[in-house]
Amino acid sequence: MNRSDITSLLENVRKTLATSHILNFDNPLSLSDGDYYNLTGLSKQQFNELSSYIVSARQTNVRSVRTCIAVLLTKLRTGLPNHILGTIFSLTKSQVQRCIHSARVSLMQDFVPHFIGFQHISHEDFVQNHTTPIAKTLFANDSEDTAIIVMDGTYIYLQKSADYEFQRLSYSLHKNRPLVKQMVIVGTDGYILSVLGPYFAKRKNNDAAITKT
Repeated sequence: MNRSDITSLLENVRKTLATSHILNFDNPLSLSDGDYYNLTGLSKQQFNELSSYIVSARQTNVRSVRTCIAVLLTKLRTGLPNHILGTIFSLTKSQVQRCIHSARVSLMQDFVPHFIGFQHISHEDFVQNHTTPIAKTLFANDSEDTAIIVMDGTYIYLQKSADYEFQRLSYSLHKNRPLVKQMVIVGTDGYILSVLGPYFAKRKNNDAAITKT
């Protein structure tokens, strides 16, 4: 997001707070579909569906499951500091930190396994729906029971860390900046099957070495 996007987002938040006084994600009628998208990047329906998967998070009077998810998604979408998020959501900085941690752990436990990872889809489903006919012809002699995958490494760029050890491990001499690597495994139609990593940017963590782990 650029500066104008952030300015527009904050203006939308200001208008929302002026009418509702508090961002209430627990009341579906208190925020419009546009408000949901501006803050989280998801429509109201998508947000509701995402929230329905979360069963492990602890609900409190201060922070609900939906609020925790909203705080995390707003953080990811805008990159706003925690103290500003606290002002927007009427939470303290420490409460924002706990919200982000709770939402991240819950999403990894309750949501991600349904959509990412080798266990989330059967071999038959993957072959039938995510292996293209041309790939079967070129690489599997038209076999109807062979899954064909594509593996490629990608980068997530990071800010410079104040932790010397982490900065040393994450600094890439090839890209001349801090990063971590992930190996993305997709079907021949582009369907994301799984993601391996992240891995530090050390020389030995090249694509060939990662595929052997």
